[in-house]
Amino acid sequence: MAVVKFGHTWWGRKWLGALDKIDYSNRLPRGERYARNGSVKTIDIEGSAINAKVAGRRPQPYKTSFNLWKFTKKEKHKIINLVVNSPYYLSQLEARVLPPELYDDLTDLGIKIFPVSWKDLKMKCSCPDWAVPCKHLAAVVYIIANEIDKNPFLVFKLHDFDLLEEIHPEGVEEEEGILDITTFLAKEEKEYNYYREKLEYIDFSLIPDHGEAIEGLLTEFPLFYLKKDFKQIFTTASKRMSIAVKKHIRNLDFTEELPDVLFTTGEFRLLMGKNRYSGYLKRGKEKLVFSGDSPENLIEYLQKLSAGDLSLFPDILSYLVMVHSFVLKLIEKRSLIPEIYSSNKGSYLIRWIPALFNPLIKEIFENLLQAMPRVLVKLKGTALEDKEQLLFLVSFFAQYYLSLFGPVKDAESEPVLSLFFLGKEYTPSRFEDKENARTIHLWLGRFFIRPHHITPVIRLEELMKEFQFEIQVKDSREEDPRPVSLKRFLEKDDPEKLPVLRDLNLLSTYLPTVNTYLKQEDTVAVKKDTFVETWFRALPALQTLGVSTVLPKSLQESFVPQLTLSFTQKSGVNPDRVKSYTALEEIMEFQWALSLGDEFVSPKDFLKLAEKYRKIVRYKDRYLILNEKELAKIRKQLEKEASLSSMDILRINLEGKYKDIPIETDKRLEKIFKGLFTPQKTSLPKGLHAVLRGYQEAGFQWLYHNYRIGLGSLIADDMGLGKTIQVLTLLLKLKEEGTLTAKKPAMIIVPASLMTNWDREIMKFAPSLTASIYHGPGRSLDEKAEVIISTYAVIAQDKELLKKKKWLVVVTDEAQNIKTPDASRTKAVKSLGGKIKIAMTGTPVENKLMDYWSVLDFIMKNLLGNKTHFKENYAIPIERFRDREALASFKKLTAPFILRRMKTDKSIISDLPEKIQLNIYTDLTSPQAALYEGLVNRVEELLEELEGIERSGVIFKLLSGLKQICDHPALYLKEGSRTANLSGKAQQLLDILKKILFSNEKALVFTQFAQMGHILQEIIREELGEEAPFFYGKLNRKQRDTMVNDFQNDKNCRIMIISLKAGGVGLNLTAANHVIHYDLWWNPAVENQATDRAFRIGQRKDVNVHRFITKGTFEEKINAMLEEKQELADLTVAQGEKWINSMSTKDLKALFKLER
Repeated sequence: MAVVKFGHTWWGRKWLGALDKIDYSNRLPRGERYARNGSVKTIDIEGSAINAKVAGRRPQPYKTSFNLWKFTKKEKHKIINLVVNSPYYLSQLEARVLPPELYDDLTDLGIKIFPVSWKDLKMKCSCPDWAVPCKHLAAVVYIIANEIDKNPFLVFKLHDFDLLEEIHPEGVEEEEGILDITTFLAKEEKEYNYYREKLEYIDFSLIPDHGEAIEGLLTEFPLFYLKKDFKQIFTTASKRMSIAVKKHIRNLDFTEELPDVLFTTGEFRLLMGKNRYSGYLKRGKEKLVFSGDSPENLIEYLQKLSAGDLSLFPDILSYLVMVHSFVLKLIEKRSLIPEIYSSNKGSYLIRWIPALFNPLIKEIFENLLQAMPRVLVKLKGTALEDKEQLLFLVSFFAQYYLSLFGPVKDAESEPVLSLFFLGKEYTPSRFEDKENARTIHLWLGRFFIRPHHITPVIRLEELMKEFQFEIQVKDSREEDPRPVSLKRFLEKDDPEKLPVLRDLNLLSTYLPTVNTYLKQEDTVAVKKDTFVETWFRALPALQTLGVSTVLPKSLQESFVPQLTLSFTQKSGVNPDRVKSYTALEEIMEFQWALSLGDEFVSPKDFLKLAEKYRKIVRYKDRYLILNEKELAKIRKQLEKEASLSSMDILRINLEGKYKDIPIETDKRLEKIFKGLFTPQKTSLPKGLHAVLRGYQEAGFQWLYHNYRIGLGSLIADDMGLGKTIQVLTLLLKLKEEGTLTAKKPAMIIVPASLMTNWDREIMKFAPSLTASIYHGPGRSLDEKAEVIISTYAVIAQDKELLKKKKWLVVVTDEAQNIKTPDASRTKAVKSLGGKIKIAMTGTPVENKLMDYWSVLDFIMKNLLGNKTHFKENYAIPIERFRDREALASFKKLTAPFILRRMKTDKSIISDLPEKIQLNIYTDLTSPQAALYEGLVNRVEELLEELEGIERSGVIFKLLSGLKQICDHPALYLKEGSRTANLSGKAQQLLDILKKILFSNEKALVFTQFAQMGHILQEIIREELGEEAPFFYGKLNRKQRDTMVNDFQNDKNCRIMIISLKAGGVGLNLTAANHVIHYDLWWNPAVENQATDRAFRIGQRKDVNVHRFITKGTFEEKINAMLEEKQELADLTVAQGEKWINSMSTKDLKALFKLER
């Protein structure tokens, strides 16, 4: 355990030293042990009198007293004159620093400060010891030294003279004191407007590292903690926190799906006088509660939410997610600073706040402040000021991570350490601790620079061997502020005179020449070779403090050596040979170079320069800064033998950098790259039975170009834009060119629910393609097929067989199915060889980058590096910290092989129909197929026997029964399990709804069966965690109005199920841009009426209409008949489904027969 010592500062030692000189009997050391063990119980200083109580052998403490001499009026006048006429002394005193030089100057003036004999102290003690000083008096002497250490101005107060109070002219207040928690309260209520655009503008990656700057602002061995150097404890904890949080961020994973509950309201409640709080987040009946004892309830919830797309969350969650990300980056960049405030009378707390002296951090803070959605923090039911609310939230998150990752030895037992690092309240009880809060406040005061109209300007003029150093000031209130000399400014009676001097004292910490200037009040000549190093070391602090400079050219633009990778074209190489990116390795060569400003030198020449000089070198007309750490990195990189493949060269040139090292490419190579990535238009395949829209043809041209140059493709167009037709056009083109054959076919991998869709689309749009479905028991590869359609599950099962096959193209639809790299199906899909890989998805790739690393790695193996590299360099910066540079780098790297068009794009909107109709083919499950065939077999016999109305009735019942079976077995049987896996339509519905919800859109689901609506409600609740209101005939008017209003205005109400009869007319539900017809009435008029609930005046988006049709059943056959014969379609408008009654028994049997 460290021994408490006394006399840490010059003034404290001088006090003890003066008394030690007159201690001829060596009585003073007798009291040191008493002072150290806490025997001095109280001390009261009033004027020049000191009264203290010191514990001894008796039950009651002994009374002691001292009485020092008072300064005369003449002495006081001399002191004041000396100080106010010296800019140096004024600057020191304004910063609450008492310079030792003042003692010598006062001595020269004949003013005595310290005693020269015991009589000067007029001491008394009530103890029986006759000796003076006794050990009780001596103990008080040591305690006074301790107090002088903390507040050296006490040496003047002991003479009944308050120096600080005397030097402040009338109208200028003393430096701001410790903040009180009650000052955080809002003066009046206000209305809040949530500005999400303010949040979306924020880029946390711009936050600079302030570790060294903050360390530089703090003084060593602050006197509120005497056992060790608290600055060292503080900086060590800060560094440890930064490293730990960075590692923690890497280990955090965002939730794959949105949480079941997205909270919409909540608040924090502070409890006066304690560092305790409680709080909650709430939505409906769901509630998340947290407190000082369990903050992790909230933080662990927020950790899983991405800041990449704030539109996914309610306002309060978006805001808290952003503040949480802000704090993580502040900790990582060591840009949090502590501030002490009074939590109750005589008690104090530390809060951790952003380093707002940095303009970038301040701008982010201001944006967060303006985006605050509501009152979030209250004290005794009263809201805090907005700024204080945000500062509390920052400190709340920071304190959690500090407690988690920044444990400090002895923090539990040491009150000051507990205050800083555990967030515990500090209530000093001992006399020697009473000044600690003020001392902490002064120690931290350098962080809180108050803005002034008058700001210092450092002016340097360069001569042959020296710089002329001068301090000027400028006034921002002037229209054309021009610097004037400090001396001229100080001659004026300006109210900002003392604050400017205080800032100059702070500046002198980094630049000692400031004190020299203040002392001589004239230009200072400084030698170049000694000054330059100090100048560049101080420069970051000057910028942090907002000090302006007027500099010679040599100091304006210093530079550091920058390693560069230079690419050139190999001599004798024909650039026309480059038809694919795989040829890049053959035509390029590279070498290292170092840029010194705008000049390049070889590594050999640079290393010679670095060996010859150290730290800072005058290089031509500027200064070259040689940082040892940076030099070591450069040497290490140069020692490595770099070997670059064509894939490496592709990645480097797309990003424009190599491991954060910039690159240089000669113009010939730039031309080759430009040509490589410029598509050459080709003709559409002749066998295409479709007219492509403009953007679809552009998509085909892009796919074809990527195939030609060897790039994979991720086509990520919005749902409904026709990704399938674009890929089919490519496959048809490759067939017509003779590259896609039965020997080298295409493999299309899809979810089971999409197999039929693909098969039907090929038959419809590319009938010349020979396609085969590889699925089901007893499956075998069709050796004559040019296109094989299979599922992810089958690929995983038959991996060994399928990877032996030579595939020309491997296509993955709904490619998010391979987002988990370690999943067996992902590994199986990636094991398939193919000249190129194509992935298809309608999910925005930018929203969940980590989920898509595996997909991107599938189409372009190794381009994005391994999973860890991708997470650290792209996913975390973009999704956690909204890093625009990382996003730009990601886009540059992936631009050639990612195509995403959205329905909101102007070029797409003009090319789209207002209503996009999609036929979705579903499969019957085994239970459905058994029920379907059983019902058809039973009814067929009756059709032979019945006629007229009876026959029509049987047909009607059959149609109704088969529709119910196609919807869900439980609907037909009126009993049994209602799970989604029993119905092909239910599974398909979930697939589509997941995409709609992920895109933050809304959907209407129409069914003609009320009971099916209830079944769908259960399935959606169970599988998606969404409450889907059901609009049907038995609702009263109030219930209907509430339901419609919620759907239109509540962004958390995203799915509505509607009975076709109840919702056919009158409803306005333009919040939806997806209409799903779960079952069909085969009447276009009825369908259109339902669709028009969303597609009507006020709708600002194109409406996607999804029509569910069960493959191989009467549904598919009727739909085909209606599409082929317009007159039949017209008949259904007039008669509904009655026209089916007129069909012959033979035709009816064919219609209802299940085609396997």
